Amino acid sequence: MAYFLTIETSESMCSVALSHHARLLGEQHLDAPRQHAELVIPFVNTLLTEFKLSAQDITAIAVVVGPGAFTGIRIGVAMAKGLAYGWGKPIIPLISLEGWAFASLEALKPSTAMPIIVGLDARMGEIYGAVYQTNLEVGSTDLKILHPPTCLPIESFVQWLHKYPQACLTGSCTRLDQPKLQAMLAGATKLTAQAFSQQVCAKWQAKQAIQPSEVDALYLRPATQ
Repeated sequence: MAYFLTIETSESMCSVALSHHARLLGEQHLDAPRQHAELVIPFVNTLLTEFKLSAQDITAIAVVVGPGAFTGIRIGVAMAKGLAYGWGKPIIPLISLEGWAFASLEALKPSTAMPIIVGLDARMGEIYGAVYQTNLEVGSTDLKILHPPTCLPIESFVQWLHKYPQACLTGSCTRLDQPKLQAMLAGATKLTAQAFSQQVCAKWQAKQAIQPSEVDALYLRPATQ
């Protein structure tokens, strides 16, 4: 019986999900950018209590390691490590941009393979971005990487939109006052921990869980937040 806790604090939304294998059981979330450190543990406790589980029942802890808001990532990774060390559990690292892509697949349910362009507001006129190609096989948790996660100027990010005119655009970049970012087919409008349920199970089965001491945040650039 595999149970997973997933922590997502890479942007303003703080969320924790509980899943059984690839099936989501429950989630706690709140859009509270300055309260992540106070919310994660109560969210964990609420989920464990609701489903009558203990720390011993948890198989592994998954956490979004970035990219995103520096403070949020630091808090999420620290919380996951603290729980993992205290409970003697491994950690499954997750990439925020992939979560946005999977959330968009769930929202759009495309009938044909399509590129998904993901962009997060990195501030200072820059975007954390990546481009993925969908895999429509039932139950697939694979995304072909067309452009790996990187930090780039908005102008360069817009070039991706020209290169993939039939793509879906998703991520917090769509909230920016940039007309060229509003004209694309929109995907998911928010990211919470539940978007990773199938991917977490797949990564566990692929033996991609690691020890807490091996977990590193993915900032893509020096902290400015």
